[in-house]
Amino acid sequence: MTRYVVLVLIVAFAMPVAGVACLWDYDTLEMERQQFPELAELISGKFLRHSTAFYEWRIADRQKRIRETPGDVSLYDDLAVAYDKTGHHEKAIETILKVQDLKPDRYETLANLGTFHIHSGDFEAGLEFIGRAIEINPQAHFGREVYQRLLVEYVLQQRGDGPLPQPMSDDDAAFGPRGFATFVLEKQTGSKSSSGDEIERAIKGVSGMLHFGHHDSPVLLEALADLLMAKSGGEHRHLATRAWLKASYSVQDKAIAAEYRKRADQTLSMQTPGIGQHHRFELDEYEKRFKAEVAAADAWFDGIRENESRWIAAGKDADEEFRKTYYETPAAQNDDRSEQSTLRWVVTVGRFELPIVLIAVILIVWLRNARTRKSTGGESLEK
Repeated sequence: MTRYVVLVLIVAFAMPVAGVACLWDYDTLEMERQQFPELAELISGKFLRHSTAFYEWRIADRQKRIRETPGDVSLYDDLAVAYDKTGHHEKAIETILKVQDLKPDRYETLANLGTFHIHSGDFEAGLEFIGRAIEINPQAHFGREVYQRLLVEYVLQQRGDGPLPQPMSDDDAAFGPRGFATFVLEKQTGSKSSSGDEIERAIKGVSGMLHFGHHDSPVLLEALADLLMAKSGGEHRHLATRAWLKASYSVQDKAIAAEYRKRADQTLSMQTPGIGQHHRFELDEYEKRFKAEVAAADAWFDGIRENESRWIAAGKDADEEFRKTYYETPAAQNDDRSEQSTLRWVVTVGRFELPIVLIAVILIVWLRNARTRKSTGGESLEK
């Protein structure tokens, strides 16, 4: 009987450590979801956005409406953004300039002009318009334009007279601010020392750019990773690892992709999950989980794309259908969270309850064995 007790003890004390190590990545991501509810989904691509077909429909729709009500500037905003989203940046600029003629120095117009120029590659002109928009309304969009301007300035600094290096910074400091985070702190606070409030504002600003701009932009993903690395607490680095990996998927150059993946590996190596031990996930294993998240996000977005194509083919108002489907009755983009939360609860309970149950079993076996030996005059049943 003794050998069975020893075996149960080994299992009982081995399981909690293995469970924590395997679940650290997932539990940490759940904690991040509580602090930054959209970041995990933003990085994977699982958030409400439109397909190219939708923006092409909107171009035709807004052109028609502008002919009917040429004084409605919001229609020009919609048309210009739709052009920008489909890669027609010059048409976007040309369209929004008509609003500038109708209503000079309007905040929305200047902000759009700045963004369109940046997307077209004219950073200097973009900075000028973004700066004018900030003067009019510095707190709009949670101050997103402030960090958009800082990021453009950072890109220009890192680019110098040549092409933009990727990654933009060779700063791979294990602790403290690095890259874009250092640049933000120096510009905003005059110090390289990490400021939690400033970093959080910058994260919100860059998140907004990812959400409403190009969610797979390697420049934005690198900036986000730098900011997350500046946060105190190693748990933020799990999201940073995902940002680096997503950046590696968003470039064609294999050498650049390898550099981003190297940053992901370095970031992951700083994690220390486990009870009384230091454990590091191998990047390949970690990446399998993240790729599964990305694949799920792609499949989820395919549903949006299919809906929009169906509405357009049926001659429906795609704006109205989208509003009714995803705004009035939000889609099930977070259904998996409730399932994952349930699973996390079950696993967490199991992680703490199972050892207790096993210990109880050991005690029962020991007591029963003791009673048996007593009733047989001390002879062991194993003899």
